[in-house]
Amino acid sequence: MELTWQTIAAVAGAVVLLYNAAKVLYSLAMPIVTTKRNSDAAAKELPEISVEVENLSESIKAVGEKLDKDYQRITDLQKGNEALCRAVIALLEHGADSNHKGQLSEAKKGIIDYLSSRKVVG
Repeated sequence: MELTWQTIAAVAGAVVLLYNAAKVLYSLAMPIVTTKRNSDAAAKELPEISVEVENLSESIKAVGEKLDKDYQRITDLQKGNEALCRAVIALLEHGADSNHKGQLSEAKKGIIDYLSSRKVVG
């Protein structure tokens, strides 16, 4: 078989044509393969993410419970401060004019009620 420049050019053209066809097919198939790999990787990560979400949910619940307790403590302290302020005012009024024994008794009762509700007294 005689090799001529024309035969060599035809074979080289065929090789280039096959290369370009393979390149086009690869560029068409690659997004499909990549999508499949990404979906497989996402499916593997899904249980891990689910566990993380569950842990975060438990943490948020615990923080919420602590927040509720803190709010209750602050409310109780405000009530105590109000009772103590009423007692101080009653003492000042009593000291100023040696009267207002009723207010002193009410203030004393308020402080005792507050302290007993907090389980500090008796």
